[in-house]
Amino acid sequence: MEAWDDADNIIYALGHHDCMSQIFLKNLPLSVLHRLVPMMQESFPTLTCLEIYPMDGEPLLVLQDSFLGGSALYLRLLHLYSIHFPTLQNLLLSARNLVNLEL
Repeated sequence: MEAWDDADNIIYALGHHDCMSQIFLKNLPLSVLHRLVPMMQESFPTLTCLEIYPMDGEPLLVLQDSFLGGSALYLRLLHLYSIHFPTLQNLLLSARNLVNLEL
């Protein structure tokens, strides 16, 4: 993916948070992730898989407690790499269907 060229398309897709079941954001520069993560402050009620992999060598991405609206009821897979998420435990408490977690 040409990160800057496709970021607007991804932002548009993330705006449909009520019907997304899988999100894979891989090998993206931090500058692009900083544009995408604010779109993920809403609840994603049908989300089952989420993977976020910043580009190698990038500084840590920091997620706020409002990430995913603070809950992930149907999340089954969560992979977060090089990400600081101080309130992850709160999100995990709501993720009753989680079966695969990689941090």
